Amino acid sequence: MKACLLSDNVDKFFEINSKFIYSFSKQYDGLDLINYGQQEFDKFHGFNVENIRSLYGIFKYFSKGDLVCIIGMNDSPSEWFKYFILRVTNTRLIRITSISTVCNATFNSSNFLLQIKQKIIFFLYILLLYLKVLPKIDLYLTSNFKEHWSNKYKYKQIEVINSIHCDEVIDNLGPITEEYIVFLDSNLPFHQDQSKYGYEKINPEDYYKQLNFALDSMSEKFSKPVVVCLHPKFDVNLSNKYFPEKKTSRFNTFKYSKKAFLVVFHESSSINYSILLKKPIVQLYSNDFNKMITTGIDVYKEALGIKSLDMKSFLLSKDICRDVLSIDYDKYEKFINENLCRYHSKKSSIEGLSVYNIVQLNLKKRQQERSNGYY
Repeated sequence: MKACLLSDNVDKFFEINSKFIYSFSKQYDGLDLINYGQQEFDKFHGFNVENIRSLYGIFKYFSKGDLVCIIGMNDSPSEWFKYFILRVTNTRLIRITSISTVCNATFNSSNFLLQIKQKIIFFLYILLLYLKVLPKIDLYLTSNFKEHWSNKYKYKQIEVINSIHCDEVIDNLGPITEEYIVFLDSNLPFHQDQSKYGYEKINPEDYYKQLNFALDSMSEKFSKPVVVCLHPKFDVNLSNKYFPEKKTSRFNTFKYSKKAFLVVFHESSSINYSILLKKPIVQLYSNDFNKMITTGIDVYKEALGIKSLDMKSFLLSKDICRDVLSIDYDKYEKFINENLCRYHSKKSSIEGLSVYNIVQLNLKKRQQERSNGYY
């Protein structure tokens, strides 16, 4: 039996789920990467999908049968034809969501017509699943499971796993110190989702002026240097312009979360490390933020019981400093149990899952359904 990964962004998917992919590939006769990018990956064969001719190549590939496919695509209409190919070739499908966030689908577009369009697309997708035009996912591995009526149409089996943040903390904890004030950058002024959902973007000059004043004030008050953990899409060439005289770093969030005296953020799944490490956390907000951002801020504030400070009128009194450094351990623990490490056990990690056996069970069940004429 062979495995493959079909994704519209293999580079990003591989970066997030590399542990799973390597572990998964060892249980099969190789792993093919079917992607739209150009990056080469050691040990894996890949080919690109760029046009209709390439899609026909996908059909021929999957028509060989005896395949298990990891899905790294979303459910948008642009991907439905690929899902249809997977359906008619009876390919077993696995989806993985290993980054937990409490902010998914907590906001709607600011454009009413766009909201209606999104709802129509969603219900059309469910209808196509119900009519078996598009396939159900055989196995959904998720650290961010939420009960929803549509799950029964979308997935045959759901397994809850640890988030990648939880697994990394378990595997690589190391020494914990209190050396820095760590800011988790969200790239807010340049975040493309704001335009996508019809929200007005934030003025970068005003934003970074207020942000740096707040960070410098905390650094002076607590006598700790600031480290900025840059968002992956932040243009590093702008680091000196927007974060002057501050240490910046990319792809080292866990490293600096372990060294944090205080963690500062707006809303981001990268805060998961700090929650797991039980670090003091404070949020920064502004009345200039649009609803897309403030909704996420409010969700984290309520879930973690943390202090939110206004960047436009930033002030650190003695009482505020005390509140900023306080930790609601009960809320942290509840968040961890519900979103990050549900079982506090290695058995729910990628290595602890016998993915091959689960898929084999699904295969037998699917063969039985086929023989009974269910599809």
